[in-house]
Amino acid sequence: MPIRDRPLCVPGGRKPACISVSPSSSSPKEVRINSSLEHLPAGTGTELGDALVKKRRNNDGTASELWCIAPIGSRKLFYGPMNQVLPASTASRWVESLAKVPNATETLVRLAQKTGNVTLDVNAQTTSLVRKLIGNDSDLEALLSGEAQSDFDRVFGEELPGGLVLENS
Repeated sequence: MPIRDRPLCVPGGRKPACISVSPSSSSPKEVRINSSLEHLPAGTGTELGDALVKKRRNNDGTASELWCIAPIGSRKLFYGPMNQVLPASTASRWVESLAKVPNATETLVRLAQKTGNVTLDVNAQTTSLVRKLIGNDSDLEALLSGEAQSDFDRVFGEELPGGLVLENS
């Protein structure tokens, strides 16, 4: 069944809450929610990512949708299992498609980020393309090579509201 015809249902209360998984018929908030769900089946993530990449490549989407591509195709998941990481070939294809999209550099770095696991890492050609695009940005280079520790903003995409503090236990 194509992604546009399949709602994602989450149990809750008497009726499950259902949201569309299609970027064309979803609200921007639903697209952001879906892109952060690391337990989505890999096929669903690929379909969602393909649709978002196509929109951005055609200058049809928003910057928010560009941000959504990064967690879907990330080489390092925040909490999901390794078998939910999309294939490296999919990430490479997305990098090639987005290489000329303005302001896509951080998304490209996330897609090509080294994990230390050769089965999850993109090929050397994709990595060198991203290195060319980031130039001399040492922060992005550290992130690409897997040496940078992701900070809270990069994981969640926004800062904590004023007055809240994240404490390490």
